[in-house]
Amino acid sequence: EDCARFACPHTIGFWRQQCAQRSGGSTKVCKAGMDLLWRGVITKTGVIQWKKNDGSYETTAALAALSNANLFSRLCSQLEGPRPMTSRDMCEIQYLGLMLNVCSGALPLNIPITNTFNGTVAEAIAGIENALNTNTNLDYWKTVADNVNNRIGVNAQDCPESDDLFRNLPGCVGVNAAADLKIS
Repeated sequence: EDCARFACPHTIGFWRQQCAQRSGGSTKVCKAGMDLLWRGVITKTGVIQWKKNDGSYETTAALAALSNANLFSRLCSQLEGPRPMTSRDMCEIQYLGLMLNVCSGALPLNIPITNTFNGTVAEAIAGIENALNTNTNLDYWKTVADNVNNRIGVNAQDCPESDDLFRNLPGCVGVNAAADLKIS
């Protein structure tokens, strides 16, 4: 079946593996691809500030000003989260995974969600961003994003491990230049 008609989201564990950039098959998105995805997340987000693992906050504008290498390091660290985690930390982590799924092309914005939330992916993103910006209903929105990332309540299927896995990124083999990558 054509993956473009379905959501093919991936879990936080999957995205953490992409941050690790290990060999042996666990890395499906190369470093240049992850750089592009993180840049897309920070460009498209409506979140005003991010809670860092040390408990301080960093603005989206400050993150956008970072080099790709520093943005990769910073957001991959955020994807791991601090120990112990607060509701906000968990909501941010699931939101980052959701945005990686959207920016990679694995999760179309118009896909309907029917879990604890009924609406589209775009509407859920707006709700999560509002929750993160106002520190309200964080547990609810964490659950919504977690369910979508785990393919609960979305018309999802497994994407083939080929060029169709991520419609906005090429495979890792032979990718050297970020100029070959695009985010739609």
